[in-house]
Amino acid sequence: MAVTYSSDIACALHEYIAMVNDAASSWMVIIITAERFAIVVWPFAARTIATPSFSRKVIVIFTVFFACYFCYLFKVIAYNVEMDACVMTQFGGDMHFQSATVTVVYLPTVLVIALNILLALILRRSNKFGDGGSKAASTRKATVMVMTVSILFLIFTYPTASVLLVSTYVPIKRSILNILSAVTGAAYAMNSAINFYVYLLAGDEVRNFVKEKLMQWFK
Repeated sequence: MAVTYSSDIACALHEYIAMVNDAASSWMVIIITAERFAIVVWPFAARTIATPSFSRKVIVIFTVFFACYFCYLFKVIAYNVEMDACVMTQFGGDMHFQSATVTVVYLPTVLVIALNILLALILRRSNKFGDGGSKAASTRKATVMVMTVSILFLIFTYPTASVLLVSTYVPIKRSILNILSAVTGAAYAMNSAINFYVYLLAGDEVRNFVKEKLMQWFK
C-alpha cells in the first residue's frame, strides 16, 4: 500500500528526512575511510586526535550541516490537491536533483575511490617492505575491513549514480527507467544494512561483543 501525504509540511518532511539520512550515511563512509587513512599515514598524531569524543563531534557536525543544508526542501516541495501528490517546483526540482546527486552520490564516490586507492598503495608498500609485528598486522586488518566497507559502498551506490547520470543526458523509456530505479534503489538501501555483517565477518572485537550480548539475552 502506497504512503500518501495531504499537506505541504508532510511532503517536505518526508523528503527532508530521507535526504539527511542518505547524505549522513554516504559521508559516514568517507569519515571512517579518512580516519583510517590518517591512522595509517600519521599513526602517532592520529591516535591522539582520533578519539571517540572527536569522532562523535565530527559526526554531529556533519549531521547538523546536512540538516541545515537540505532545509531548502521546505520551500520547493508542496502538496498538489488536484494531483493528490507531493510535487516540486520546476526550479526547485532541478536544483534539488543537482544538489542531491552531487552531495549524496557523486562527490562521496570520488572521495571514496581516491582514499581507497591511496590506502591500497600504502598497504602494498608496507607488505613489500615487510612492516611486521602484531600491531602492524592489526592495523592492516582494520584497514582492509574499512576498505571492504568502502568498496561495498561503491558497488551498491555506483549503479544509482550511473542511472542518474545516463538518464540526465540520454532519453530512457519511463517503464525501463522505473525498473532500473527500483533495482538500483534496492541496492542503495542494501548499502545501509550490509556494513554490520562486514564488521561481524572481519572484526574479532565486534564478533566477540555480539556473541557476549546474545549470550546475555538468551540465558
